[in-house]
Amino acid sequence: MAKSSLPQRIVHSHTLQRLFHGLGFEDTSAVVGKPFSSSIVPLGHHQPVGTKSEMVPIRSGPDMAVCHRYLKPDGTLGASGKHDPKMIRHAGVEYICHSSKCVCAVCKAPPEDWTQFV
Repeated sequence: MAKSSLPQRIVHSHTLQRLFHGLGFEDTSAVVGKPFSSSIVPLGHHQPVGTKSEMVPIRSGPDMAVCHRYLKPDGTLGASGKHDPKMIRHAGVEYICHSSKCVCAVCKAPPEDWTQFV
C-alpha cells in the first residue's frame, strides 16, 4: 500500500474500534479486499493449524480501513471473530492506532468519543 499524503491522527485503539463499528465496516455491505499480506500463524498462537495472519483493506461507502485478521482454514475469522482495525481513512483524515503495548500519552489516556470524528 502506498504512503498517503492525507493528515494522520493517532487515536486510542478502542476509539479506532468504535469508529470502525460506527462507520459501518462490520455491516454486510462493507467490501473486504484482497489481503496486502498473508502468512501462516506459527504454533503457539492459540489458532488452528493452517490459520493465516492477514492485513486486508475494507471499504464501506467512501471510507476505507486496513485491518488485521486471523483467517482459519475453514474461511471463518479466528481469535475474536472480528477484524482488528489499524487504520481508518474517513473525511480526508487517516486515523491510526499504536500497538496494544504502547505507553504514549494517547494510548495511556481513556478512549476518545469516536462520534467527534464523524
